Amino acid sequence: MNGRTAGGNFAGGNSAGGEAEHAQVQVVVNGAPLHVPAGSTVADVVALFAPGVRDGRGAAVAVGDDVLPAGSWAGTPVTAGDRLEVLQAVAGG
Repeated sequence: MNGRTAGGNFAGGNSAGGEAEHAQVQVVVNGAPLHVPAGSTVADVVALFAPGVRDGRGAAVAVGDDVLPAGSWAGTPVTAGDRLEVLQAVAGG
């Protein structure tokens, strides 16, 4: 794995106020830069980037070279410079 730990401050969490509440970090999602609130998790990024994804159904996410199980998205913080790939299954014929 990549040494990430579960937990962390979530957007709107226990920040001290002021600029810290509005701090943003830049991540790269599917090759495109995206600014998210500091303290965001993989689940937060997926919700912004792919709002139709619910509970990880029909989707996979990799952070760097690590594919993350959907159950760990909410507990995995993103940090500035992280590269995420969000893949969604498509049905059809």
